[in-house]
Amino acid sequence: MGLIQQIRDAGVVGAGGAGFPTDRKLDCKAEVFIVNGIECEPLLRTDRHVMELHAPEIVRTVRAIRDHIGAKRAVIALKKHYEHAVEALSAAGVSLEGQGDVQVLEYIYDMPTVMAAADLVLCRAGASTISELTAIAKPSILVPSPNVTANHQEKNARVLSGQGAAVLLLEKDCPNMELYDQASALLRDPARRDSMIRALNSMAVPDAGEKIYQTLMGLLKK
Repeated sequence: MGLIQQIRDAGVVGAGGAGFPTDRKLDCKAEVFIVNGIECEPLLRTDRHVMELHAPEIVRTVRAIRDHIGAKRAVIALKKHYEHAVEALSAAGVSLEGQGDVQVLEYIYDMPTVMAAADLVLCRAGASTISELTAIAKPSILVPSPNVTANHQEKNARVLSGQGAAVLLLEKDCPNMELYDQASALLRDPARRDSMIRALNSMAVPDAGEKIYQTLMGLLKK
């Protein structure tokens, strides 16, 4: 029985993306396979406990999926202070030095600074990401996740791309070097990036939090 069929028969679904079936997510090809063990939500410790207790099984599974999708690299992303998880993964043969066939890389905590320093952002198109891009007026290439409810990320991305504020590239249209070519072209074209910045500035709502607050307070007074 193949890997995809085993996952399908087990009924495994993703914790994000409205429970999208994992077998459909993995029925693809990719350059890099990333396992997100960050757990930014307060009080959640599930991922780190699983890594601490079942590191060998996780590493074997990551390698199997990496080989199945044809990825050149596999990365397990987690926070540095997950010391027991890091130790368990290291004991299971994962590289902590950015080398090896499976690597552990630390979470970027200061994302606002990193995004502000970038000339171009390559990202998905969730609502928070769209808001951040418009708030800092940062040119981007948006590759919406197709594995979400009602294809809402593509709809988000089309709002920006329709105003010339971003480039929309669907995942199915990213064969071979297409994403690289699009990014290279934008990085060589400062005039186009400047035009995108102007469009983003015209769309930004920097005081969105205050407006939401005032709206809620107005409703409470009725």
